[in-house]
Amino acid sequence: MEPLDADGCARVDAALRSWRQGDCVVGEQWFVFRTDPERPLTPDGASAATEGVDTAESKVFGFMVLTQTCDLVRKSSERPFVEVCPLVEVDE
Repeated sequence: MEPLDADGCARVDAALRSWRQGDCVVGEQWFVFRTDPERPLTPDGASAATEGVDTAESKVFGFMVLTQTCDLVRKSSERPFVEVCPLVEVDE
């Protein structure tokens, strides 16, 4: 697979232009994360460890954008990553 061409980057830039730090995408999603097989912190991490892998995925309620707004509006070819965190239910 090749990296996006200039037109593809322009489409990504246009989509990200309206994003802001703190925006949320709500709805069932899957979150992929790295885990330490020697010390898994979650049931999904423990399941991955039994399979001998260090990546796991969890069903989450959505994502929140952590990347600062000033970085989101830069060209995606210069800043190709957007940092997100999963929205999870917390027991009180």
